Amino acid sequence: MTTEIAITLIILALSMVSFVWEKITIATTSMVVMLALILTRVITPAQGFAGFTNGTVILFFGMFIVGAALEKTGMAHAFGEIVTRRAKTERQLMIALMIAGGALSSFISNTTAMAIMIPVVIGICKKSGINRSRLLLPVAYATSMFGGMTLTSTSPNVIASELLYEMAGQSFGFFEFAWVSIPRGIVGILFFALVGYKLLPNHPDIELDETAEQTENFDHVPKWKKVAAIVVLLATTIAFIFEAQLAPIGIPIHVVSSISAITVVILGLVTQKQAFRSVDMPTIFLFAGLFALAAAMTTTGAGDFIAYQILSVVGDVSGFTMMVVFIILGWILTTFISNPATAALLVPISIPISSSLGINPATIAMAIAMASSLAYMSPITTPPNTMVYGIGNYKFVDYFKNGFPLVVITMIVIAIFTPIFFPF
Repeated sequence: MTTEIAITLIILALSMVSFVWEKITIATTSMVVMLALILTRVITPAQGFAGFTNGTVILFFGMFIVGAALEKTGMAHAFGEIVTRRAKTERQLMIALMIAGGALSSFISNTTAMAIMIPVVIGICKKSGINRSRLLLPVAYATSMFGGMTLTSTSPNVIASELLYEMAGQSFGFFEFAWVSIPRGIVGILFFALVGYKLLPNHPDIELDETAEQTENFDHVPKWKKVAAIVVLLATTIAFIFEAQLAPIGIPIHVVSSISAITVVILGLVTQKQAFRSVDMPTIFLFAGLFALAAAMTTTGAGDFIAYQILSVVGDVSGFTMMVVFIILGWILTTFISNPATAALLVPISIPISSSLGINPATIAMAIAMASSLAYMSPITTPPNTMVYGIGNYKFVDYFKNGFPLVVITMIVIAIFTPIFFPF
């Protein structure tokens, strides 16, 4: 073991403790890791700060701002109301709301999608006389299940893709996550339509303050701005679909997202201040720091060292077995720590192990990205779950009753569909 490997492993171990402990935010831990690797001369300053100019980080910036335009013009809220308009029964409303929340979280963060859906659900419950506890939790789950459909819709996807690129020279396309995320979401909706529906609590509604019940009024937004927001989103989506054709002519998708972000600001769909506020800076710093760790793991050989030690214990297992192990580890970790931290811990370890076993590292990285979003069993492990906890008058056991069977079913779906679309 070289000195550089030893230093990298010590920093990795301390970062894992901090990620789990979370007394220091994971974004701050990520920056400390980057600076520690630079100061110990494991990597150069240029390697350490390279993450801030990474294309995916720029892509994330742009899509945050485009998502803010959809929110501020009221088009995201209008979409939720349109989807639920034809639903009549309680079960139909639940399914329609899950579809609406899931679709929104494909293009904006699941936290923002849930924030938009909460007043929609409250209004529907008030009109229909249905208790909020019957509808809010399934919608929260849907934003997490469908939130992994695109590269930028959830943090673990970006982490998995970029670490895969830094350590193995591969990456995922913008829509490639949908191959596993869509089946995961469909099965989740079917579960609630057939079984989970019966497990949902029926707690009496608690009295809410006016701000929680208030549905924002977008009548003051000019119609042309609403149309413009949809046009920008559609144009951006089409460009992403033709990612492979645009990249060779010098227009990668992070340039597309930058053009879209600038467009919504120039058109006044969001103000400059709103655009800056919409960017989740802790996520940006987290990614940038993780790129530094990935560079250290690769250049020093620390990743290969970890892989050798693990494989010397477990032996020559099949790719499917290793994938299942990482799926289970992802679920366990994300139950107790945040999903970005889960992906950040597991992906750097999985890539050298995959290479040592002679299997496709993208298969395991995809499985980890999907498993990192299995935070269904607790109200505190992901923002949408937390947001509905008080409003729905839920108890901790409500999350376990619905979340545990959903986790088991979802893990099976991930284990089946991941190797189909990302072969070993």
